[in-house]
Amino acid sequence: MRTFLASSRSYKDYVCRNNMPEEMREMILNLYLPKFIWVVELSSRRGLLENYAEGLLIFDSTEPKLTNLTPLELMYYNGQAVFKDDDRKLQIAVNVPNEKFNSYQKNLR
Repeated sequence: MRTFLASSRSYKDYVCRNNMPEEMREMILNLYLPKFIWVVELSSRRGLLENYAEGLLIFDSTEPKLTNLTPLELMYYNGQAVFKDDDRKLQIAVNVPNEKFNSYQKNLR
């Protein structure tokens, strides 16, 4: 796991330029995100060394409630995703392509 704090604006800019699956890219770009987010990239040891990730968690860094997955914005791993829709309710997406993607490199620089 690789965890970092990022501004949602710079993270969405990175998503636009990344090689992640199109379905996942669209999910992230359509999310309403606060100014800052916690991002957790899931990867193997080799992935950490080669700067790629295989899964992703995005959390609202401003959410004070830590119960019932309230701060969770998106979770993607192994071809499945959970994300918040326009009504802020968790939705499940299956059959998202299970592909590696480049790790984020600009966390708050």
